[in-house]
Amino acid sequence: MTNYFNFLNFYVWVFIALTLPNLLSSQTGPNVPQTERVLCYSTTTKEVQKLSSTVNYSEIQTHELLRTKVITYKKAFQVSLDDSDNYITKYRYLYHKNLFPDWHIAPDETIIDNVGTRQVFSTTSTIYEGGWFGSQYEVKRTGAYTTMDLRNGYPEYTYHTDYSNEETREYLETKSTILKNGLTSPLKFVIPNNEQLTEYQNNGYTVIETNDWIKVFNRDITFTYYITEKKIVYELYIEYTLVYKVEKFYAWFTEVAQDLIVKEINTQPYVLSTGDCAESISTTLYEDYNFGCDEESMEVRQKEAIDASKSLTVFPNPANDFVNLHLNINFNETDKVETLVYNQLGSVVMANTSVGRLLSTLNVESLRSGLYHITVQVNNNFYSSTFTKN
Repeated sequence: MTNYFNFLNFYVWVFIALTLPNLLSSQTGPNVPQTERVLCYSTTTKEVQKLSSTVNYSEIQTHELLRTKVITYKKAFQVSLDDSDNYITKYRYLYHKNLFPDWHIAPDETIIDNVGTRQVFSTTSTIYEGGWFGSQYEVKRTGAYTTMDLRNGYPEYTYHTDYSNEETREYLETKSTILKNGLTSPLKFVIPNNEQLTEYQNNGYTVIETNDWIKVFNRDITFTYYITEKKIVYELYIEYTLVYKVEKFYAWFTEVAQDLIVKEINTQPYVLSTGDCAESISTTLYEDYNFGCDEESMEVRQKEAIDASKSLTVFPNPANDFVNLHLNINFNETDKVETLVYNQLGSVVMANTSVGRLLSTLNVESLRSGLYHITVQVNNNFYSSTFTKN
């Protein structure tokens, strides 16, 4: 599972590095202080697995295949460009690691095809706040990123990053290349003992022995990663002005079919394999994004910028049926005022345009419970705030 956290993080870093230099352009005069431009957000990552198998799990109290490692990450990011357009990132994180989660198993459907009859189960785990552990540390990254080039019809991203861990003072270099159309990974299986080998043979398996390894199989195995895309939204400050940028993250699917067991002789044992069944497991990675970063160094921003970002007031907060808006600026009668409300997925759920004034009250009764972001654009200036709908 750790692989696709690294994989997801890779695409987040690449996207930011490829787009921020073009988006964040500064114009400063001799009387304007140089400041950092900062993007702050946090993420919560969780996984949901779905299992399809020829094994009837309703007759089994406990099964090793369901005792799957679950990891949930909470990360807070701070991304900034300084006055020389140097790209700097900081992040902090906590993670929850549960080897044997509380699975809730219920058959969803039965599938009958050329493989046979399979019962499909949805599995979810309960994560308790008291189970959090891990480390909190801060990393500064600076790096140069290449642009993507097309090979075999797929965009290929290559990045090179030098970064330092401020906690350990270790300096590292990394270089990675990943194709959008998939990812390959080595397969590792259990080493059967002699008793198990005999049992496999008695059950009709073929056993092939060589000087180096023993292969026990009935049918070939396939192991494939599939990557799909979903949109998220970053909240981004450009020249002290709040704008939105749509990004993609990747849901991760792993399919395993048929059975294969390999015995390595005179080597270290590998991890457990799947069981004696035709099965598939899909893991979907979900990312929840929250905006605003308590690690931001406010002193690097001008007081005018801080005041501007706080000048839009939304009340009551939390809200039930209505919210009131107050913008601490003087309007001209020709000013075009556009108000947009976004949900946490970045979709516009409310929109209003007026001239010379701000619509002071919004009816939010129809909105679902959750966190919402409001932007008010007055001509070319943006103002923002958030509110919670009960």
